[in-house]
Amino acid sequence: MAHGLELRAPFLDVDFASFCISLPLRLKLTPDEDKWILRRSYGQEWTESIRGRKKCGFGAPVDHWLKRDSMVALKKRILENPAHPLFALLPYQATRPFVRRANYHTWTLLTLGLWLESRAEAHL
Repeated sequence: MAHGLELRAPFLDVDFASFCISLPLRLKLTPDEDKWILRRSYGQEWTESIRGRKKCGFGAPVDHWLKRDSMVALKKRILENPAHPLFALLPYQATRPFVRRANYHTWTLLTLGLWLESRAEAHL
């Protein structure tokens, strides 16, 4: 996460994280509710709309990014090339539905392909 966005800084404390890891699973989630102990601990601080809200991620506009000319060219170079190192790990044909969708799956394949290229270059 050297270049990532982390919004849970209070939860990065080593002692606190160790404590949370040691808790029994039944305090972490239930069949009906995720983050059980967190919701109970902070419930009085949150409004009802936040208390009852489902988990939501921090979305990035990858569908827009993948439409940029530079990204279309990159996708073609990596994801449309069956000889790319990516396809030594994943069957080329199995990736086709994910490449066509141009969404987070596509983005993940593309970043994995770029990472594999960087690893290959590092070993030259």
